[in-house]
Amino acid sequence: MKRKFPFPPAQPAFTLIELLVVIAIIAILAAMLMPALQKARESGRAASCKSNLKMLGTAQMFYMDETNWCLMDAENKVPTLAGTSSSTTYWVDVLLKFLISGKKVYECPSDTAGKAIAWKGSTGQHVVDPSYVSYGMNAEGIRKSRKGSGDKDESLRIRPSMVLNPSKFYSFMDSASCTNPTQYGYFTVRGAKPSGAGAYQGMSNLIRHNGVGNIVFFDGHVGAVHSTLFLDPWDDSAFGNRGDSAKRIHWTYDGKKAQ
Repeated sequence: MKRKFPFPPAQPAFTLIELLVVIAIIAILAAMLMPALQKARESGRAASCKSNLKMLGTAQMFYMDETNWCLMDAENKVPTLAGTSSSTTYWVDVLLKFLISGKKVYECPSDTAGKAIAWKGSTGQHVVDPSYVSYGMNAEGIRKSRKGSGDKDESLRIRPSMVLNPSKFYSFMDSASCTNPTQYGYFTVRGAKPSGAGAYQGMSNLIRHNGVGNIVFFDGHVGAVHSTLFLDPWDDSAFGNRGDSAKRIHWTYDGKKAQ
C-alpha cells in the first residue's frame, strides 16, 4: 500500500503593502532610467541629423563640381529644372538630383513638426516645399554683394575658390522659423536676429538638440555649436552674426561684413 503524503504547506502570498512597495520601487527605477533612455534616443537622432547634413554638403560639392559655381541663393530661377515655378527655384530643388535618399534628407528626426516634406510636383510649383525643411542654407554672404537672402543677380555669383576659409564657412545647419521656432525649420538661416516680432525668416536653431546646433561647413565636414542659452534659438554668442568681426568668416565668403 502506497503511503500518501500531505500537500506541502501553502506559501504565504504577498500582502497588499508588499505589492505596493514593489510597484513603487519599479516606478522609481523607471524614473531614474527614463532620462538616460531619452538622452540615448536623442543622441541617435542627432547622429542621423549629422548624417543628413553630411549628405547635403556632399550634394553641394557635386553641384559645384558640375557647374563650377556656388549655389547662388536660397531661391533663384533654374529654367532647366522641372517642377519649379516661373520665377523661383529653391536650393532644395537644385540639390535633390544629387541626393540618393531623396527628399527625406531634408528632415531632421528631432524636428518636432514631424511632417514629411510636402510634394509639389504639379506644373508651376516647386518640387519640395521649403516650408517644412529642417535645415537652412546660409543666406548671408554667399554672393559678391554679401547681402542677405533675396539677391538673385547672377553677375554676383562666386566660385568655390573664392571662399577664403571653407572649413569655417557655414553651408547648411539646423534651422528655426521665426514664427514658430520650437516646431518648424526654415530653408534659410541668417546671421542677424529677427528685425521684428514674428518676422518671417529663418535663423539658426539651438532648441532641437538640447542646446546643440548641427552644421555642415563648406569643406564638407560636419560640426556642432553648443550653447548654454539654448532657449534662444538665435543666440549670437553661439553662432555669431554677420556684424561680428570675429565671426564674419562663418557667414560671409570673404570675411567682410554683410550688408
